[in-house]
Amino acid sequence: MKLRLESYALFQRFSHPDVPFVIDREVPRCVAACPAGCDARGYVTLIAKRKFEEAYSLIKERIPFPAVLGRVCHHPCEQNCKRGFFDEPVAIAALKRFVAEYYEKTQKHERGEARKVRKKSGKRVAVIGAGPAGLTAAIDLATAGHSVTVFEASSKIGRVLRLIPRCILPRDVLDADLERALDGLDIEIRTGCRVGKDVRFEDLRRAYDAVLIAVGLQSGRLLDVRGRDLKGVYSAISLLEKVSLGESVHFGDAVVVIGGGNTAVDAARVLLRLGVRDVHVVCVEAREEMPAFEWEVKEMLSEGVKLHNSWGVKEIIGEGKVEKVRFVRCVSAFDERGNFAPKFDESVTMELKADAVVFAVGQAADLSFLEGSGVEFEGGMIKVDPLTLATSQDGVFAAGDIVRGAATIIEAIADGHRAAESIDRYLRGVDLRAERSLRRLPEEHDEIKAKIAAELAKEMRLMGVEPVERLRMKKGEKLSFEDIYASIGEEEAVKEAMRCLSCRSCKLTPVRIKSKELAPDFLTELVRSTKINMCVECGKCTAVCPVAAVNPEFAPRLLAMRALFGGESLLEGLEIWRCDLCGACNAFCPYGVDFVGFILGLRRMSLSMAAAMPKFSEGGWLSEVEVGGGRLDWVGDGIKVAERGDVYYFSGCLSFFEKVYSDRKLKLGEIARAAVKLLNAVGVVPAVSSEERCCGHDLLWAGDVASFEELAKHNIEVIKGSGAKVVVFTCAECLRTFELDYRRAFKGDLDLTFMHISEFLRDKNVPLQQGGDKEVVTFHDPCGLRQLGIFDAPRDMIMRTGVKLVEMEHSRELATCCGVSGFLTCGPEAKLMQEERLREAERAGASKLIVACPKCLIHLDCATSASPTSEIKIEDLTVLLASRL
Repeated sequence: MKLRLESYALFQRFSHPDVPFVIDREVPRCVAACPAGCDARGYVTLIAKRKFEEAYSLIKERIPFPAVLGRVCHHPCEQNCKRGFFDEPVAIAALKRFVAEYYEKTQKHERGEARKVRKKSGKRVAVIGAGPAGLTAAIDLATAGHSVTVFEASSKIGRVLRLIPRCILPRDVLDADLERALDGLDIEIRTGCRVGKDVRFEDLRRAYDAVLIAVGLQSGRLLDVRGRDLKGVYSAISLLEKVSLGESVHFGDAVVVIGGGNTAVDAARVLLRLGVRDVHVVCVEAREEMPAFEWEVKEMLSEGVKLHNSWGVKEIIGEGKVEKVRFVRCVSAFDERGNFAPKFDESVTMELKADAVVFAVGQAADLSFLEGSGVEFEGGMIKVDPLTLATSQDGVFAAGDIVRGAATIIEAIADGHRAAESIDRYLRGVDLRAERSLRRLPEEHDEIKAKIAAELAKEMRLMGVEPVERLRMKKGEKLSFEDIYASIGEEEAVKEAMRCLSCRSCKLTPVRIKSKELAPDFLTELVRSTKINMCVECGKCTAVCPVAAVNPEFAPRLLAMRALFGGESLLEGLEIWRCDLCGACNAFCPYGVDFVGFILGLRRMSLSMAAAMPKFSEGGWLSEVEVGGGRLDWVGDGIKVAERGDVYYFSGCLSFFEKVYSDRKLKLGEIARAAVKLLNAVGVVPAVSSEERCCGHDLLWAGDVASFEELAKHNIEVIKGSGAKVVVFTCAECLRTFELDYRRAFKGDLDLTFMHISEFLRDKNVPLQQGGDKEVVTFHDPCGLRQLGIFDAPRDMIMRTGVKLVEMEHSRELATCCGVSGFLTCGPEAKLMQEERLREAERAGASKLIVACPKCLIHLDCATSASPTSEIKIEDLTVLLASRL
């Protein structure tokens, strides 16, 4: 039996070169869909918590012009929002606009924004073009410590942004956003300076350490048809530019716009506002094929523009000036490969009266300034490496429309970020390609979309989520150049943000499993060895199972019964992956049934039969990113470590996790640094080693015993090689794995003592300072310590800091799990369990939840950041103690 569960998620892969274990992080759909990687999930959650300034800061990390993008972004984040499979997508773009307007209103009195700028590098970069791509790159490069000069041919920066109708993007909003983005940075702007005329390109190459070409597509095209030279024929670009500059232009009563893209739509809407009574848009594409965004087409039609699909212009007719336009029927706009190749039926024609014709059929670039430079072109565009955006000439890069063709503002911003990273690497002598990849979205056919909707519907029922109407922006009734939409208020913004489902930001799994085919009678032997046939359905396991508490469809006893009546069917579903392996069922079973061992065996069968982890497949990855670095990257100044010693500190995967979760700013490496500070404070210089590996917990609990035992053998050899007799852990899961599973693998033959850091420090004179006002905290008992019966040591150490420790309803032996067994399960049940754990902490009156396991920290922090109502802070025990030294 072969089974492959399709992937409906987007992933980013992290792996460590010396560990047979990788992490697939599920990237929220909204974040994955954003070309610039803006954390929409993050800032929407902050808005729900009324943390508007923090939301603005998060947006600014990837979007230098939030007010602009809040109005003009084509919001692929919304088109991919998972909520859209349930009722309607979250109005993410409107929330971005709200945050930008809130910042503008509340921060006007302050000059500049807080930003971290690196030390001056002494390097100079020339940027040609002050559009979204060029300005984004300039901001990134200046923030990186380089001196930047921007050369712009127009009299003002942001020329392409100024072509957007004022009713969509008011000029005061644009100017204020640009000013804020550039304020305080070492960027010189030279407007009215055309490269090739006012300054030579070769002079820039000599004077600057690197050059970025981001000139965009500056001019519009006219189709080569009869009558194109008549008076009254314009390109859409020239029309929009004239209007932007405030020039007085008269087009008559009837105008025909030729083209089906966003520029054609913009031109038509501008013409209406200039007083043209009869505006027609004619294009060769069918309605569903139009490149213009559907919502913009609908807006255009609602304002009174007439749309004619599947017609191609034949000729423009008139005596000296435009009088009418003749069209022929377009029978197909694209060939079987999807290439633009229109075919016409000349026998079917249409004529429209017109006083003017506006062509919106593409744009072109003037690259004459690059003649003789050696920079290669292809199809009127600059040829670049698609990953690094490097051109054929050393130190010359290109970004934006001049590379990809006419694109969107957010795509230009994405290119600016990517070009800036490449240039910064180039200037620092770093490999331009290392640990980088291009974003891609997996294709989702109708069948896949239906499965996503069905799966989400089940999750919504489980979590009690009801349909909620999406925020509707209020539109003015009068056609004018005033802002089309009214601003939204705080309450509206918070209500809309609360609709966000806070899609999981991580799902992790071991994948390099070396499982061998199992014997045919493996299931029978598994039932016998785990005594699953001894289950009498008393229900005690279900009563204490945290997963069953939130999902009535799951119960250990039900799994037992299914195993006895056709157990192979278990391998086809998700049940064996829903279990968080907390061990509560084993502890309370009166007949000694080993449910945990049974689940492990089933998982081993599943993996050996190529039945992949739920929701994972290579085709679903967003990208692959190899995380480099060593296991001791956390070691730095201010702490003392050694190669040998009586005490060994096992840091586990902290250095690895710090890189994986760098976007969450968890600073997991600080846990290891804090541990060594505490050990140093009691006179211990611990032995550490770059040769240690992952403890192997997740490999074992996925059923890969062979790989686990390889890791165990290696780690014990490393530790014994240091001369240590005591091994100290800051991860409860690592401690439990060593104390129980390593000893089992070595058949008890281990002359080593394993201790959690709280146990080790408990009888030591640790010089801890008492806090001022007594902070109220509570402690989450991790499964690793609970299964070892370690309850008092962490509490004793917490109380030594002078805080007030309160207990949650479920603590010590009765403590509930954080919802995830390592990183093997992370479904809706886990989310509900985590949220309930946070509520328990708040009900206990605590402002902070202390954890003694980095994985609990990762999972509970995820739940905190995703929950709009939770205000409780999560802090690691070791970090808390070290902060009071």
